[in-house]
Amino acid sequence: MDKAVYQLHVNEYENCYGQNKMFDSDQGMPKLFNYVIITIGLVIGTWAFREIGDIPPAHYLLKLESFSLLSKNGVNKIKSKNFQAGEHQWQMVLFPRGNNGGKDEYVSIYLMLESTSSLPAGKGVNAFFKFFLFDQLRGKYLTVQGRVRRFDRVKYEWGFAKFICLQDLKEPTNGYLVNDTCLFGVEVIVTEPTSIGECLSVSEVAKTSGKYKWVVNQYSELGKERFSDEFAVGGYKWYMLILLDYSINICSLCGEITLFSSFGRKLRLYPKGNLKHEGFSLSLFLERCVLTNVGILRERRNSPPAHYLFKVESFSLFSQNGVNQIKSKSFKVGEYQWKILLFPEGNNKGKGDHVSIYLMMENASNLPVGKDINAFFKFFLFDQIRGEYLTVQGRARRFDWVKNEWGFAKFIPIKDFEKPTNGFLVNDTSFFGVEVLVTESSCLGECLSMSKVASISDKYEWVIDQFSKLGEECYSDEFFVGSYKWKLWLHPKGYLIYKNFSLSLFLVSADSQSSTNEHKVKAEFKLTVKNQFSGNYTHNRTSIWFGSSSPRRGWRSFIKLNDLNDHKHGFLSKDTCIIEAEVTVLCETSQKMLNC
Repeated sequence: MDKAVYQLHVNEYENCYGQNKMFDSDQGMPKLFNYVIITIGLVIGTWAFREIGDIPPAHYLLKLESFSLLSKNGVNKIKSKNFQAGEHQWQMVLFPRGNNGGKDEYVSIYLMLESTSSLPAGKGVNAFFKFFLFDQLRGKYLTVQGRVRRFDRVKYEWGFAKFICLQDLKEPTNGYLVNDTCLFGVEVIVTEPTSIGECLSVSEVAKTSGKYKWVVNQYSELGKERFSDEFAVGGYKWYMLILLDYSINICSLCGEITLFSSFGRKLRLYPKGNLKHEGFSLSLFLERCVLTNVGILRERRNSPPAHYLFKVESFSLFSQNGVNQIKSKSFKVGEYQWKILLFPEGNNKGKGDHVSIYLMMENASNLPVGKDINAFFKFFLFDQIRGEYLTVQGRARRFDWVKNEWGFAKFIPIKDFEKPTNGFLVNDTSFFGVEVLVTESSCLGECLSMSKVASISDKYEWVIDQFSKLGEECYSDEFFVGSYKWKLWLHPKGYLIYKNFSLSLFLVSADSQSSTNEHKVKAEFKLTVKNQFSGNYTHNRTSIWFGSSSPRRGWRSFIKLNDLNDHKHGFLSKDTCIIEAEVTVLCETSQKMLNC
């Protein structure tokens, strides 16, 4: 079986977890129909996660016009122009009628790393990529993404042989092919390992308690805030802060009193009382305790997270001591600061039976209104028995000043997390991690179109005198067939391996030879060396594409030199040779850049 597909029909985008249920979520998703279908398929050995989204590709858009004419005219493979992602150059490679396991039934699509020969031996580029197909009826993008892949000198191309079924592509109600035009795109995020980590632990100590009495005189003259002196409890320094808000009824609430620890944690108290007097006293008794979705794709991998590793020791003590939320230290990815936010006993829909985990963007409030950051993220949980990581990956998310954290309320069930044989919690210690892939939009685009032309056909005769005095090569004069310019290229004594064995003869598209763009023309042509005695001739005929990368076509061994020089054949008479070219232009393509 070359494809395993799991389909889930959901009305509320329900959460699920298990070996055969490949995603869970507590976040919303655009609802285009009465239900949403998420398809996860094992295609050419890689998990492909399909979804519908609004965000266009960040890096490249390829528009194909006259799609049906491509395969009809022998265009079985299309390469985009180069585009840059990270420090590398890439190309999108498309097979309109499929490749490998998808041939004749699917559109196949691949991402290719250019100039891999310049990479040092053993050096590779790890990249996450997502392909796009635009639904022109609904203004949405079908996206297909897989796991992170390694591109190197040996394997420099990755993608999907079964990207989309041709039948589905051509179905009018799907909106992918409208007026014989479709739009493909790609997003590439290069993962450069910059991993840092931290260890957070909780330890039980002998209970230590203490009291501190703060007498506040002349309360009405405090101003907006007042700090107490520092006091120590069990080797830890503390102080109190009074914040006053005179807009509220002071008879029911005496401002806000905040207790700070020496490492930045704070406890807010709201004592009720009547503050008619100029002073009051506050007593504290402290017991010392260290305070410290969307469809997703789950898979296992050996390599650690590229950006942050978060080790949590004494995991069970956090919830036992009322620590329901844990934040990591800040780490940098792209130009932004991030944190892992962990809920040991769950949050929102995962509360009580799941571990919840989120990625939070720091200082999102400083972003300008309307400015947002799009990022993919993947969370990691280390299996300490097998030495591998469970990874959970979702769709690209938009972080801004309104919504600065995204993640999974149902990251993993607590019973599965604590199960000894799973290896996630060993000696009350666990390892979480995250990779963040920020998509900086730098989209380039191109349009590839094909058009039939009115059948244009013409002949050109090239009379070559003093044939024996020709050099290694020579060109005919240029001639026109319709508005297309051509010439002949001759090697009288043979070209490359056929040197001194055969005459080599080629037709050259002069337009393509001088062009810097990818304008192509398909022509059927016949080249003839005439027999000047009997009227008989020798010829070859073919139909093929001409372009800037292949401006000349023909035959390296057109006629053997022995036959050419044999006077009884009449190909050479009085040191004159006559060559005829008959050219019929069939169709043409053009490529132009688009403004994304």
